[in-house]
Amino acid sequence: ELVFEMSRLAPSLPGAAGFFNPYGRVYLDGAHLELAAAECASPFALVNVIAAQQDLAAQAVRRLRKRGREVLLANCNHSGLLTDSAPTWGSHGNYLVSEHPMQLAERLLPFLVTRVYAGAGGLAWPSGEYVAGVRLRFLKAETGGDTMQQRAIHSTARDEPLTTQPQRYGWRYHTVLGDGLRSHFSQLLRFGVTALVLQAITQFPQALKSLPVPRGAEWQPGFWLHTLAYFNRLAITSEGLKAEPLAVEVQRVYLELVDRFLNADSNPPLWTRQVVTVWESTLDALERQDHAWLAARLDPWIKFDLFSEYLMTHGSDWECVRSNHDLAYGLALLNQDYHDFTSPSSPFSEREQAGRLCHEVMTVTPPGSEPEPYVPDCGTRANARARFLSQHPHERHLTADWTQVTGIGGQVLLNLDDPFADG
Repeated sequence: ELVFEMSRLAPSLPGAAGFFNPYGRVYLDGAHLELAAAECASPFALVNVIAAQQDLAAQAVRRLRKRGREVLLANCNHSGLLTDSAPTWGSHGNYLVSEHPMQLAERLLPFLVTRVYAGAGGLAWPSGEYVAGVRLRFLKAETGGDTMQQRAIHSTARDEPLTTQPQRYGWRYHTVLGDGLRSHFSQLLRFGVTALVLQAITQFPQALKSLPVPRGAEWQPGFWLHTLAYFNRLAITSEGLKAEPLAVEVQRVYLELVDRFLNADSNPPLWTRQVVTVWESTLDALERQDHAWLAARLDPWIKFDLFSEYLMTHGSDWECVRSNHDLAYGLALLNQDYHDFTSPSSPFSEREQAGRLCHEVMTVTPPGSEPEPYVPDCGTRANARARFLSQHPHERHLTADWTQVTGIGGQVLLNLDDPFADG
């Protein structure tokens, strides 16, 4: 019912599973709803597309509620207490890269394990530790892996290019280590910085000699998993959360490399410098432990303040969480409410409405309010797909996919093999 309602709220065409609308693909993956964002040429466009998808989902939930159907949608990454055996879901990412992802591990792993700003934050149980990323606790491999049991930090499990000519157009780098984020600032930072780092390390493959990666040598098994777990723990201090300083130092090495990459480009896209500014400001705030600045922008810090207020309301503090199941379960429920993106009364939305957050990075365009209605400016083949969908909405004899739209008998009506085709 929910998927059907969403399909009627914007121009759409059926896919192999679910449907495509101008903002991406919507389908059921097993027992959970999957929202796959349309391809975007900038992280700002991606923030807008994610917001549009969630807007349509919220509208569908309200329609169902009027018919007596209660539905709650949250981009939460675990169920119940955050234990080692908790059910988990990931916020996957896809990046277009000019080099096969299997060749990037050595250059990319130090970056991935130190992205302390990229998660949603959470309370680990029963240790009582506060972690920067939830999904990171469920990774079992360093490279390779799969998407269910042996999830990897640097995943190459999905060797499925979203084009038939990857040598010409680029490969798909598919990540499985992300959390669902509410903050637009967090979304911009994670996706924008990662995209820039991927470009920089492929442009300058020999540039990372200042990182502790011995050329030609092999790490001890489990090194990166142990390193990830170490950096993922955020220390709880009297001033708030504190990230491990070495993680910030490693991130600055990558920041310098991205600066070098952009300086070598005579005309880089405007968004690249904007993301670098956001990245540098975040690293500066982490270094000086500016909790107030971080708690207005980044999900782990926003959520930490929310949890701290909950504990205070119940006459408790962080020291008591480990020995108090009731507090832990209360925080687990609060965590789920935080990630509810369909309710204006979710804790995140309430903080936003109260003016306590500075997470917005752009003015989001509601679905259908674009200059060309239902054609968001993605800067990719998604524009052409959206335009076609708007011209042929709900035509059941048509089938949409990432690379094409086909008609009866498989006739290709729109070829989107080029990721930047704008028909």
